[in-house]
Amino acid sequence: MTVLRTARKVRDTRITLAHGSGGKAMHDLIEDAFVTTFDDAALHPLEDQARLPLAELVARGDRLAFTTDSYVEKVGNLVCPALFDLGEGAKVVMLSVTEGDDKPLKYPHMFRAADIVIITKSDLLPHVDFSIDRCLGNMRAVNRSIRSFVLSAITGEGVGAWHDWLKAEGSAAVQASV
Repeated sequence: MTVLRTARKVRDTRITLAHGSGGKAMHDLIEDAFVTTFDDAALHPLEDQARLPLAELVARGDRLAFTTDSYVEKVGNLVCPALFDLGEGAKVVMLSVTEGDDKPLKYPHMFRAADIVIITKSDLLPHVDFSIDRCLGNMRAVNRSIRSFVLSAITGEGVGAWHDWLKAEGSAAVQASV
């Protein structure tokens, strides 16, 4: 089966997964789409875990690294992430100045649930209709305790303050959530 045919099959297949279904539909999708297409012996056991051949890594001179840092990222709209507690140490919303300073009022659930808002792309402020003060006021209208950082990856504005928070309070927030 070619990758293109597999892609069409996946696209045209409707899969409904529900609690208690045992994951049969997902198992079938993985077997049909991935195992068949990529035909790699490592995929055939279909285990719910990652098994790493450490002896093979060491023999090749490779190393394995682990990190204790963990991030939950939800890219997309500003509605769904607010509705679920994922055990985050801190819920961080990133808001670009290109999106508009009205977003805290348009999506109050997200900003009410957030601990921190990072306002990004501040280097574009001269070119867009966005007021930091108006945005901060809108945020505080829905969440009085929200913390904010204004950042620009281009100029470096605010990056130091965000980094300092991550080093100091970010670790404490993660530990408190465990």
